[in-house]
Amino acid sequence: MLRLPLAALLVGGAWTRVAEASPRGLTSRSVVVAPLLREPEKLRSWLLTRSPVLDAARARVASAQAEQQQSRLWDNPVLDAALGNLALGSHTEPRGLTWQQTATVDLGLSQTVELGKRGPRQRAATLRLRAARAQARDQLAERVFLARESMGALLYLTLRRHLLEESLEDAREVARLEAKRHEQQELSGVDYDRVLLEVVGLEQQVEALGSEVAAARASCDAFLLASCDLVGLDEHSLDTALPAAVPDGAEERRADVAALRLEAAAAREEQTLARRRAIPDVSLRVGYTHSHFQSSGDNPNVFSFGVAMPITLFDHGQAAAAQASARAAEAKASAEASLRGARVALSLARARLQAVRHNIQTIEQRSLPLAESVLTASETAFHRGGASLTDLLLARRAKLQLRLELLDSRHALFVLTNELRRAAGVDAVALDQEPS
Repeated sequence: MLRLPLAALLVGGAWTRVAEASPRGLTSRSVVVAPLLREPEKLRSWLLTRSPVLDAARARVASAQAEQQQSRLWDNPVLDAALGNLALGSHTEPRGLTWQQTATVDLGLSQTVELGKRGPRQRAATLRLRAARAQARDQLAERVFLARESMGALLYLTLRRHLLEESLEDAREVARLEAKRHEQQELSGVDYDRVLLEVVGLEQQVEALGSEVAAARASCDAFLLASCDLVGLDEHSLDTALPAAVPDGAEERRADVAALRLEAAAAREEQTLARRRAIPDVSLRVGYTHSHFQSSGDNPNVFSFGVAMPITLFDHGQAAAAQASARAAEAKASAEASLRGARVALSLARARLQAVRHNIQTIEQRSLPLAESVLTASETAFHRGGASLTDLLLARRAKLQLRLELLDSRHALFVLTNELRRAAGVDAVALDQEPS
């Protein structure tokens, strides 16, 4: 039921994820998967101390925090100096003066004062910092989801291979016993060939699963940055590892939705900032002039004060405001689309979970006990000559298929529960301690 999509995941798209997950390289240490699979807090802690993807998310938060600090700083004052009143040529008035006797030295200090811009800029930077933190929480939830998915896939495929290996050993034992009957001509050649065909079919399935298990192990090792150890896990771990209950309305608080809404709010503040570029900023200047040209009546020491401002005639922020407005609309639409997608995913996962649980219950309580009863009766009848080998093989196959279907359903339950938690965003917690 789930083998084809799972095989495609492991052989196809999972390799891209593996490449993204393991730039540090795998360590030689091993990690016991059981507590990480059962306890979300331990899995989050494990990933937080090892995942380079989360290190990158922390770096983006640090960058946004630096940008916020930058938004609170004033523009640097400007210091200027000038040497003036230098005569060209030899003619001066009065005559015969040197440049040292005519020169003036000007010193000035200017400060630009923004009008109506610091508030929007600071609010936009604060909102982008909060958005970066929300994106980091979403990155953590995504890493948890993918790591848990890889652990579940490895456990499922390993259990499936073990189940087929057990059936293969039973089939080989039957083949050895039937070989003696065939030699004694108590079993026809056609019936003996059917026994051998059963063995060959199981061997092919076990061999095919070998590559899938290897791919799943590589994926698990890459996401956890350690060798995955499945000790203490069995097929019941798949349907009991994760709690399926999530708080009502949890999708409204998804980290990615929050990040997009914060981005939209930041873009609106930037739109306000762009519009206020129409308000000219004021530059205040205080100057000091020392004049050597006192022979002409200049005062030797003079202070001056000045004000300058641009004329916002051509560029008054109209293009930047339109661009910020478009970014705000994009982020708002993306947040709504993400929220709608989460609601649909939650609805589908809950509906499918109910169907899968019912299927597991039916197989465990009705189908599998009935298949075991039929197999026991067929084996007894076959050895007494009351049933054909074909009937026995069909009974064995029916039981094996039910056991495989039960395992498939348990894995489906695990996958759906993992998807439910991802859609609800319950694993999106702060990477580090965040200020309120």
